[in-house]
Amino acid sequence: MGELHNTYIDSACNYIVHALNTPGELMNGRHTTLNRMLITMVSIFALVALMGAASATDYYLATWGDNSSAGTSLDTAWKDPSYAVAQIGAGDTLWVVNGTYMESKTVEIEAEQFGSEGNWVRIKAYNGTPIWDGNGTGAIGFLCGESDDIEYTPAYVELDGIHIKQFYYSEAEIKNVTNMVLKNCTFANTSMFLPKWRSIMHIGGGICNITIDNCSFIDTGDFCISMYGARYGGTNASPYNVSVTNCYFAHTINHGGMQISGYVYDITVEGCTFVDCYYGLNTYFHNIDEQPNRQHNIIFRNNTFTDMEYSAIGAIGTVDSLFINNTINGCEDRSAFDINFFCNNITIEDNIVSNAPHLYNNGLGYNANGVIIFKNNVYSNISTSQTYRADAGGTLVIKDDAHHPHF
Repeated sequence: MGELHNTYIDSACNYIVHALNTPGELMNGRHTTLNRMLITMVSIFALVALMGAASATDYYLATWGDNSSAGTSLDTAWKDPSYAVAQIGAGDTLWVVNGTYMESKTVEIEAEQFGSEGNWVRIKAYNGTPIWDGNGTGAIGFLCGESDDIEYTPAYVELDGIHIKQFYYSEAEIKNVTNMVLKNCTFANTSMFLPKWRSIMHIGGGICNITIDNCSFIDTGDFCISMYGARYGGTNASPYNVSVTNCYFAHTINHGGMQISGYVYDITVEGCTFVDCYYGLNTYFHNIDEQPNRQHNIIFRNNTFTDMEYSAIGAIGTVDSLFINNTINGCEDRSAFDINFFCNNITIEDNIVSNAPHLYNNGLGYNANGVIIFKNNVYSNISTSQTYRADAGGTLVIKDDAHHPHF
């Protein structure tokens, strides 16, 4: 971590000592003791601010680097991502120089390294798009938070502009932390030996205030992003306030682009593109008949889905949610919207759908939904005789449908 800049701290200390020891001047015939006290207090706050700012240091990671170097310049850069990330702390920035880094260990930032509101820990591309390549190694490409950490631990960590690929377990894993930003990154090839049941990114319980923006998730045997809250035992450590925006999801084999499962709420997926996935974007939970209605305030907005094998958007056990302004072109086996198992008060509005067997399917033999509202959707090339397939029951409300739907 960065060393303190003692010159500035010494200056602040000297000023405080001077304020404490200077004889009081007269003001209207009185000693200005109160003024001196105020000056002293302000000086102490300035000292604290200087110490906080002084801890910020720029470090460098380069393919030509050496882990025994200081890491504080391009000439003294470190070499391995796992080593470099383990050295930084609150207020520090690790600049990653363009190139390919072959990494055999998990790249982890631990709780004692976390930042604070005014002193984020940042890992950023210095130039180009640097690559961390696991080459199939049994490790995680970037890990922030562990299972035994305290839930909702403030992290204040940013990862920006890194391409992480070919780690066997996953490219990234986040759990039990708050306040993280991942942006402009690419995560790919969870296992070199596809298809494997490995997800690219795991987002576990005990997290909130997570932003994922302008990232790509490509080629996996399982999910691109798997977000999971508590499976049993109620709402403790539920993930919430997560925003996934302007991201690209492509080429999943056994599962979908993104799955949100368990007890979660306040999740927004917006402006994303899904291409050639088994299915696109969905909520889910096992044993749903025992504990229904586990996700709420889920918003899927302005996303584009192309060539889904199964369905584009799905929901299970989800309530009080909105799927709006999405564009769907191509669902081979199921439907554009697959909504079932106790869902209630979901509004599906202003979507454009083409080339799907059904617009809506709630599943023959599944548990009935509550109220599902379709409003002002535009669709074409529905390949079966049932536009809305509502075999499981529940209340289906259709508003402003300019077509001639079939049931």
